[in-house]
Amino acid sequence: MVSVKIALHQPPVFAVHPSTASVCEKDTVRLSAAGGDEYTWLAANNSILGNTADIMLKPAADQTYRVRIKENTCNNVDTISIPVTVKAIPTPVITKSNDIDCSTGQAILHAGGGISYEWDAAPGIQNINSANPTVTPPQTTTYSVKVTNTQGCSAKDSITVLADFAKAMSTYPVPNAFTPNNDGKNDCFGLKRWGQVIELKFEVFNRWGERVFTTTDPMQCWDGRFKGELQPAGGFVYRIKAVTRCGSISRSGMVMLIR
Repeated sequence: MVSVKIALHQPPVFAVHPSTASVCEKDTVRLSAAGGDEYTWLAANNSILGNTADIMLKPAADQTYRVRIKENTCNNVDTISIPVTVKAIPTPVITKSNDIDCSTGQAILHAGGGISYEWDAAPGIQNINSANPTVTPPQTTTYSVKVTNTQGCSAKDSITVLADFAKAMSTYPVPNAFTPNNDGKNDCFGLKRWGQVIELKFEVFNRWGERVFTTTDPMQCWDGRFKGELQPAGGFVYRIKAVTRCGSISRSGMVMLIR
């Protein structure tokens, strides 16, 4: 009597991961296959892309990749398809309000083209997650931002803010008139365009030499009142002594209060 021992092999379980995929333009996607002994990856035009279980691909457009999986014990073969979608990346748009000099100590950056923004940490930048951060660079500085769109894809761009503190003293303008009538336009006499002021003594006098306003804060301005009373229209003498980013500044003259 002859006995024969027969070994039964379970059918292979071929699998791919992921079953579908999406990738941003210019990025790579990893596709994996399992359950076989041999693998052949094919592009949409049937060209062979690789012969390993895992493969890294960078598709330029939507397409379906295929992998032919074979196991050598029972010579089972199957081909599995994996659709891959390519998502568009944003086109960042970056502008700046101005460059920096002695009298203009800050700039505002503007980023567009996405729904969220992340600026690289750099000297002088505030609120790195804002589309419109304020910057006060201590020197010429390039600011870079990552822009992300609704599909979750990102792109980076940058802009350079020039900082020139070596050229001749800026004008440090002083207004020659103001209209404190609460219309939201030119209501206050001050130095908002002087940039970074380190020290300040700012005084205003009426025609009798009486001091009607004084401050050491460059963000403060005179609203035309003295002891709570709006002053009459006419000329008022101002005297300004300041230490700025570019040195010491002295200004004196007359400003007209117009009613």
